[in-house]
Amino acid sequence: MKNRILLISRAFAVLVGAITLGFIILGLTQNVELFKPADIVLGFILMSTAIIPRPKLACLGMLIGYSYTAGVFSLSITASFLDGVINIASTVGLIVCITHIYMLCRWLLRF
Repeated sequence: MKNRILLISRAFAVLVGAITLGFIILGLTQNVELFKPADIVLGFILMSTAIIPRPKLACLGMLIGYSYTAGVFSLSITASFLDGVINIASTVGLIVCITHIYMLCRWLLRF
């Protein structure tokens, strides 16, 4: 069970990072110039920490990555809301990040 949680979080870290970078590359993000640097950084952090072989270091790295990503998605949701738009993609991403932050914290505290 413990390894499955870490494996799922690793997979979602790569997925969220890749999707976010894809949105930037394809120009599907609102305010691309505002979010481009943050999205590139979060994609790099999530995908690089997901492949760290040592479980505890990977967990800590993904906690940092998911926390950073939750902040970026929160800002994106707020910016979209102020423009009068509901940003479904960032909202789903935020929910995924919060879920994985919770799961990784529980995983880390079990040791």
